[in-house]
Amino acid sequence: MTCPRDPVAAVTHPDPSSYYALLAARQPFYRDENLGLWVAAGAGPVAEVLASPVCHVRPVHEPVPNAIAGTPAAEIFRHLVRMRDDPKRTALKAAIVKALAMVEPRDAMEASATLAAQLAADLSEEKPDLAGFAFSLPVQVVARLLGFLDEALTSVATSLTLFVAGLSPLAGTQTVEASIEAASDLMAEMRAHLASDGRHSAFCRTLIAEAERAGCHDADEIAANAIGLMMQAQEATAGLIGNVLVRLCRDPSLRLAVSRDAASLASIIQEVLWRDLPIQNTRRYVARETVIAGQALKPGEGILVILAAAQQDADASGRGMLAFGEGRHACPARNLASAIAEAGVARLLDRDGLADMALPVYRRSVNARIPF
Repeated sequence: MTCPRDPVAAVTHPDPSSYYALLAARQPFYRDENLGLWVAAGAGPVAEVLASPVCHVRPVHEPVPNAIAGTPAAEIFRHLVRMRDDPKRTALKAAIVKALAMVEPRDAMEASATLAAQLAADLSEEKPDLAGFAFSLPVQVVARLLGFLDEALTSVATSLTLFVAGLSPLAGTQTVEASIEAASDLMAEMRAHLASDGRHSAFCRTLIAEAERAGCHDADEIAANAIGLMMQAQEATAGLIGNVLVRLCRDPSLRLAVSRDAASLASIIQEVLWRDLPIQNTRRYVARETVIAGQALKPGEGILVILAAAQQDADASGRGMLAFGEGRHACPARNLASAIAEAGVARLLDRDGLADMALPVYRRSVNARIPF
């Protein structure tokens, strides 16, 4: 099997693990002129970049992607705390994390199991739309936890999927246009939901209360970040569901183990999170002159942060899992994503013929490893 041509191509390579291991060992931090980026692959440089206050999640000169600037999609994007590094967003970010931490695991598991069963029941027997299942389930679970009524869940998930698709740097004109339209619908629906006290769930009430306690009284900002929770859950969880299915398809003994002991699925999910991360890399942009791994970096330079390589780095022993990032932009919903994936995969395994599923081709992406 040939090696990936570069770290971005590795995301959709059939098996990039050896490539990542070599990169972390031999080129822990280097400049890739073809990509026009610095690349952090070793555990040490990756941790250094993610912890650096001058390595921002967006370029200073482009806080919102140019393709959506001045549109309803930009109105959501510009409010997202995970896409901002300004100090005044720190308190709101902490409020969101606190609200998520108060979600009862039992509620998350019940919502995941119920919705997975409903979505699986709608799958075609002859040609099941596994991608549609995997992309819709996490959005519907988060929407239900936010208190959306069941009849609204499909619409919310469809709009969210269209919106997120247009944010990809690979998106074409029509995809971006559909994203902008979907953003307008999403924001209107979320504003109406937040304004309707009678439909608020305990989680939604907590989210609003914690945001206001943090000094955020902007309804649009709270609405955008509620949408952001669904965004953050979608790709990572869809990739996790898909990569677990691939793992089970490649190793029939694991499928047998799960059929004998359903509890073993949880440990398989954790193994996949270590070995086949759904989000393989992320990016950071230098806001002012700095030094990373002994290299001088200039303002405006970009860094490709290869989480998948760093997690394989032999020097990473003792470090935490990187599948959900690390530092101030780490995803706070690791347990929720794992619960959704477990419920989704368990329900799919109940279907006849899934064990014979053809191994899929990975979806085009610069960072997400999603095998549908």
